[in-house]
Parts: sequence; structure tokens; C-alpha cells
Amino acid sequence: MLAQFSIWPLDRPHMSEDIASITQVLDQSGVRYEVGPMGTTVEGQWQDVMAAIQACRETLLAAHQRVLTTITIDDDATRALNMSEATAKVTARNEEAKS
Repeated sequence: MLAQFSIWPLDRPHMSEDIASITQVLDQSGVRYEVGPMGTTVEGQWQDVMAAIQACRETLLAAHQRVLTTITIDDDATRALNMSEATAKVTARNEEAKS
């Protein structure tokens, strides 16, 4: 499954330190991830992905009084999803459209 999540501390305008903390948590979790400008995409089994997101949330809650968390999940029962495949398909279609 793929999940994209964002955790927004509501008491600090700059988030570079928080993003660094989250990437350390994700590195330790073992899930595959990609940080984007508005959220982080993770790939793996349900329990691993949810545990990683929970650990990220707990890390930021330890440093902030209030955080806003959003999660979007793409869970396809017919096949395994992965970030590389999804990105490659979009890139290929964009290239076809340009020609």
C-alpha cells in the first residue's frame, strides 16, 4: 500500500527541524519513503506504514503542543503498489503527451 501523510505543527512556522526528525524516524522504521513539498509518501504493509506514521506523530507531539495530521491511503487489494512504478507511469504518459 501507499500512504501520503503530513504532520503540521501549529505552533511553529518553520518546519525544517521537524522534517529532519521525521526522516530519522522513517529511516529507523524500514519503510520506503519519499519526502515531497507538501507531504511524505510511504510504501509498505499496513501495519508497518501505520506504525511509521504513528512514530512520526509521536515524535512531533513530544516537541509541540498541537499538530494537525492528514493521511491519504491507496490500498489496492488486486496488486502491490509502489512509488517507483506510479511515478514512472506518470512520467511516461507526460512524455507521450509531449510528442
